[in-house]
Amino acid sequence: MTVDENGVSNQAKDPATTEVKVEIPAVTEANPQVSAKLQAGALNTVAQSSKPLVIKSGNTEVSVPNSVLKGIAAVSATYDFTITASRATISALRFTFSLTSVERGEAILFRL
Repeated sequence: MTVDENGVSNQAKDPATTEVKVEIPAVTEANPQVSAKLQAGALNTVAQSSKPLVIKSGNTEVSVPNSVLKGIAAVSATYDFTITASRATISALRFTFSLTSVERGEAILFRL
């Protein structure tokens, strides 16, 4: 799924909002891995705000500090940010993040 860029931008620009929240489908036995892509424009909008990016999948949330987002955006303004949640154990999720260059198709992978 691709995250709604307008929704992300609206949250980033809203002075009453303290974080930008992205909700991805819950991980289930039938669907053990889910992904969402935050396009480069939306990633840059969040990075320019001072807000963290909070990714929610089911009852689990992970927060990406704004300083990390600024670092990602500084590398290139043309990276898509993909968030993948997968079942690590029966009671825990693993979040994997990847950056894919829009220009070259190269990917950088990191995990939380």
